[in-house]
Amino acid sequence: MRGELARRGLTVRAPAGRRRIFISSLVALLTASSVGLVVSAGATPVTDLVGHCSSGGAGKVSQPGPYAIGSTEVVSLPSDVDGQPIQIGIVHPAVPAGYRSPVIVNASPYITANLNDVDLKSCLPELSDNFVPHGYTVAFVPTRGTSGSGGCADLMGPKERSDLSQAVTWLGKQSWSNGRVGMIGLSYDASTPWDVAATGNRYLKTIVPIEGVNDLPDLVFGGGRNDWRWWFFVAGYYGEYGYSENNPVTSDQDPQVFANSVNCPSLAEGLAATAQAAATGEPESLPYWADRNNRPLVERNYRGSVFLVQGLQDWNVSPGQQFPFVNELAARHVPVKILMGQWNHSWPDGNGLSYPTRRPDFPDMLLAWFDRWLKNDHGVETGPAVEVEDASGQWRTDVAWPSPAATDDVLYGAASGGLAATPADATATAVLAPDQRSRYYFLSDGTGTNTNNTTLPAGLDTTCATCAIFTLPAQDHDVHISGLPSVALGNLVPTGPGAVVSAYLLAVAPDGSAQRLGWGDVDLRFPDGGAASQPVQPGQQMSATVTFQPLEAVVPAGAQLALVLSQGNANHAPTWPRFPVQLTYGQTLVTLHLPVVNPQPSSLFNPPQ
Repeated sequence: MRGELARRGLTVRAPAGRRRIFISSLVALLTASSVGLVVSAGATPVTDLVGHCSSGGAGKVSQPGPYAIGSTEVVSLPSDVDGQPIQIGIVHPAVPAGYRSPVIVNASPYITANLNDVDLKSCLPELSDNFVPHGYTVAFVPTRGTSGSGGCADLMGPKERSDLSQAVTWLGKQSWSNGRVGMIGLSYDASTPWDVAATGNRYLKTIVPIEGVNDLPDLVFGGGRNDWRWWFFVAGYYGEYGYSENNPVTSDQDPQVFANSVNCPSLAEGLAATAQAAATGEPESLPYWADRNNRPLVERNYRGSVFLVQGLQDWNVSPGQQFPFVNELAARHVPVKILMGQWNHSWPDGNGLSYPTRRPDFPDMLLAWFDRWLKNDHGVETGPAVEVEDASGQWRTDVAWPSPAATDDVLYGAASGGLAATPADATATAVLAPDQRSRYYFLSDGTGTNTNNTTLPAGLDTTCATCAIFTLPAQDHDVHISGLPSVALGNLVPTGPGAVVSAYLLAVAPDGSAQRLGWGDVDLRFPDGGAASQPVQPGQQMSATVTFQPLEAVVPAGAQLALVLSQGNANHAPTWPRFPVQLTYGQTLVTLHLPVVNPQPSSLFNPPQ
């Protein structure tokens, strides 16, 4: 999720006194639940806060709107769940009498003060400054247990879902509203749109999730692999909003709101579910985590559109959270537009990005999208279905992603250590286990960066004793990998009752320096990456498939493509138990499926500067 909860570890937006209160409370929570306290050394604070509200991108629409920014108001609704207040802050356009306005909603836990005490026009100025003059109403809805919304925080849960849907319905029914509502935001603010989409709310016509979560258990425990922050999600969320933001000793919050926040039954439920899921890898065995998977509900209920925005270098909410789920929605005739570039956890027009990754035209793209789906203007051109940037900085358009024009290039790992288009007869074995090289692949450590396409601290170690390396001879042309590569492993023999196999794709330059292109891993309890586990029998042969995170990368002409199999870290905490694995390779026992595209020149473009 957003840095306030996840990327920055334990750093909180508060004076030192408040920070100590929060950390001590969090330590108590973690100790009580027997969850080990681990803090990422690379965690950094996020400072993108304006007037107690999260800031957005820095882009501006190219054409000013015909209206001025008008009045603001704050309303409070009694929740259908328990009567607790749902606070809504509204920025209206100054429009003629009788004008009915579409509504753009940002629903967030990051509003740190009561909306009555906030300059609503300073909240996400990307929305108010750009779209209110074009006749849109912008609304801010603090999630349950935050800001002026009552009850206790309900981390992406059914109570939060109900409250937000109720707020959207209210906004859609107002006399000044045209009955068409959209939702947008980054991180947690991009997860709340999936919450409301899951309800099938008839007023919700489009969502624009930017690095959002649609299946929290999949993010935290998907395929039996623990996200490196698995211990922090529940305790950190309730600690932040129960013990820190709502503490009347250190804020101006009402004591009753604080009392409601700290007496959350779902906190104990969440801690118990977290402890179980961390051990078993099966997050849906308890209702807490199953209730936080929006995918089945969205597929069944949602009838709006989706403008998906995702950074391909985001390991906070990884690209794998979106694919193949969004393609399944498209197959159900949900209109989908995709914008993906080589940024991390950010708006695509964020100030921290540089050309060509930064998209200053994003507000214009949004305006066209909102005009189509919220003003119901069928004459608006919303642009290509897909705009994606590869790791070299080249942008292209496509009709879908992964591209239907991609070829499935199949390469086989040979006993000699090569990658070839045809299998060879010989076989060989290697033992896969953790060792000192594992740190090179921990995406939050080792290189000091969270990105792929980064030069590793050392050249490719061709003498690794606890991994297997396969290389494709250098080609005389660029190899453009686009999609979700996978590697099928046909002969694995675990030495204990559990293990993880990690896979990495690298581009190795003639001087031996290696660029990490992508990664994936699989817990052998979940050999196909799914939700159903199976016992791992020591000494018993088994097979597994490693699916890589979504990838848009280029192996330059003259460089070698390398596939590394090991037990290195890949942004996941070590699961247990974890034992070495014997890999037999050669013949068809290691099969790499590589989606390759050859973009047509007409699909390539340079974004505006």
